[in-house]
Amino acid sequence: MKLPAKLKKMKIFQKSQNPLCRILHKVKIPKTSSLPPILKNPLTITLALYILAILLVSPWGNHAVNDDWDFYIHTRLFSQGIFAKNRLIDTAFVLQGLLGILWTKLFGFSFLSLRILTILFSFAFLFGAYKTLQKLQPKKTKKTLTALTLLTIIFNPLFFTSALSYMTEIYFLTFAIWSLYLFLHYLEKRNITHLLVASLLAGASLYIRQFGLVFLIAYFLVLAHDQFHTKKFKWKELVILVVPFISLLFLYTKWPQYVEASETRILGNPVDLENFYKQIKMYPYLIPYVAFFLSPLVYVAYKKIPVKVKWISLVAALLIFPLFYQKDIFAVGNVFYIEGFYTKSDFTHWISLFDNIPFKLGLSVYLSFTFLLGVYLFIDWLEGFIASCCRKDFDLQMLSLSLTVLGLFGVVFVGSLLTSDFYDRYFIAAFPFLTLLVGVYLSRSGLLVDLKGFYARSCGFIALSFLAIVTVFLTWDFYTEEELRWKLGYKFQEEHNLVTNVFVRGSFTRYMHVGRFDNPADVMEAIPGGLNYECFVQKDVIEPENPGILLSFLNRTENSRTFNYFYKNPEVFENKATAGVEPLEWHEEDFSYKNSYFSPIYSLLGKTPVIGGYCVTD
Repeated sequence: MKLPAKLKKMKIFQKSQNPLCRILHKVKIPKTSSLPPILKNPLTITLALYILAILLVSPWGNHAVNDDWDFYIHTRLFSQGIFAKNRLIDTAFVLQGLLGILWTKLFGFSFLSLRILTILFSFAFLFGAYKTLQKLQPKKTKKTLTALTLLTIIFNPLFFTSALSYMTEIYFLTFAIWSLYLFLHYLEKRNITHLLVASLLAGASLYIRQFGLVFLIAYFLVLAHDQFHTKKFKWKELVILVVPFISLLFLYTKWPQYVEASETRILGNPVDLENFYKQIKMYPYLIPYVAFFLSPLVYVAYKKIPVKVKWISLVAALLIFPLFYQKDIFAVGNVFYIEGFYTKSDFTHWISLFDNIPFKLGLSVYLSFTFLLGVYLFIDWLEGFIASCCRKDFDLQMLSLSLTVLGLFGVVFVGSLLTSDFYDRYFIAAFPFLTLLVGVYLSRSGLLVDLKGFYARSCGFIALSFLAIVTVFLTWDFYTEEELRWKLGYKFQEEHNLVTNVFVRGSFTRYMHVGRFDNPADVMEAIPGGLNYECFVQKDVIEPENPGILLSFLNRTENSRTFNYFYKNPEVFENKATAGVEPLEWHEEDFSYKNSYFSPIYSLLGKTPVIGGYCVTD
């Protein structure tokens, strides 16, 4: 393409001017469409941004994340030929452990090595998610929407932090997404081989997390629905689906695991009405998670939502947001809190970029508004779904995905009533499939006629940017802090000849205690009873001598009587303190070490986060 016409009309670019300007007339400006197709591919864009985010976070420390210390220990025991699982592990894990053995034989055994393996599996999941979107979305779907859907998955804080650990969710998701893709392919091509492999992959996912059973039920219901409407009973189809899966399930039940002699986990938590009531009361607090994690897809359809619906949603949001604000917004907890990841234990409040009254108030209103807009989109989807159920040409592929999402959420809700456990991390397997379902719905609904124009694209990508910033900044803070904590914990162990008597985090103590046992039968508890800590690794945040305008404003709101009366900054919901652990500032004279580090959620306000350590003696 030659020089743009508007520039050519300017006097400086007339042919009568100097030779340089005459040369510019002949300059070819490459079109964006001339870029290689791979650079315009939604998957390529997603992986590039994903890798960039990982490099920013820099999760290269040799430490445990959440409960992956137990999986790390089991992988080590598997490599030694000890395949029995201890009493502490709830998930299946087996296949992940075997994969871990193969990986560590090649690349060494460490938390970091296994974390890299998880990252690679997350790439495989994203590729499967992309192929699934290609199969379900109409051919005319804009690549922008496909990229937005994939990016919404990776910047989900539950997915992102799980991908940077050795937890089981990413491995399960990888086998599950490829099982679903092949089942969808079977519904399209009716090649029995695809159904067989889909069943085997679903059965394999069962060896990582028991959620794999959801896929057998979903596939069976879809095929049963198809046979009922076509009035053609295909016994071979059902046999190929069920037999491989059930065979793998039977073999899994034979895998050795130590349990209490008189009870299983569920029988050890009797079902009672009080527990039912307690768990059901927590269910509404999942709403902010759904709104936040799906916000980019809700706002990409913002232009097509009627103005009346927007105004009603805004007014309603201003009325209901205190319900979420007073419980600290993300009350379900365990992994994701707006104050920081995994802060349920030993929470200390410091004003940060996200932990302050103005931000939490704004976030509460934003999520309430987003949720109400999402309700409108859900009703639109539900009407279409119900109407399509009555047609003979009912879309079996959409039914498959819908039943999968319903099953993955439903199994957590039912499980919480039986075990009293209800945490956000249990939904990590469900949210990616829900995101895919919403992305497919938007591409099929007619709400998005196109994504041309800045306004049509900007709403969704602004919401995505906000989600990504929160996720990356909190992950950055967590991994930088955790690496320094564990390094200092190891140093105290060496200097004072201690093992479990150094407090770093609960995961450090559990890893040190359980890791001492070579026989899984000897593991009776994660933390030994009567433990007294002698050395402590703690965090502190140092205030600047001359706070900037933003920090001064946040400090004033935090100390304002008016704000504290109406909207006091809520703490992490039901946070717990470890016995014997005291704030770092109480032991300034006892410091042995003190290391500062950069964290965007504190440093951008001019604060200096510090990891310090001290030991106490009788």
